[in-house]
Amino acid sequence: TGLDSVHLTGIRITSPSDQRRLKGGAPAEINVGNVFNLTGYRINYDRTARRITVDLEVGTLEAPIHNYVFFVHLIRDGRIVSQADSEPFYDLFPTSAWWKGERYVFDLKVQLPTNTPAGEYELVGGVYNLPEMQRLPVGNGDTFPLGKIRID
Repeated sequence: TGLDSVHLTGIRITSPSDQRRLKGGAPAEINVGNVFNLTGYRINYDRTARRITVDLEVGTLEAPIHNYVFFVHLIRDGRIVSQADSEPFYDLFPTSAWWKGERYVFDLKVQLPTNTPAGEYELVGGVYNLPEMQRLPVGNGDTFPLGKIRID
């Protein structure tokens, strides 16, 4: 027709981990704001790097309309000691491009401060939307438990 471009519709963008399952993780069934369903997670503490990696397996209950940020907080005595906040896949595949009914596996890395004392800590996660910074509800709160971890 003499045009130098073509209008494409209905193209589906998928992540590198589309439909993957997290292997060796803890199973979960946590509804996050009726948008996401946390179906599994795995925690790895690298003592040498002083870093905690949290792998999340997340399904979509609805097609997200916002770019959501997932976070993990390392807590001791009710205070946040360290945290990681990131769009999944380090901003390369925003949740607004995700489809309903899909499953995604991605990680968050929590770097420990050099002066972090040894002891038991709690890990919690959650999700908020940008730019409003409003957290999605989880049960009666706005975070989900990821368990305890011993830092030495």
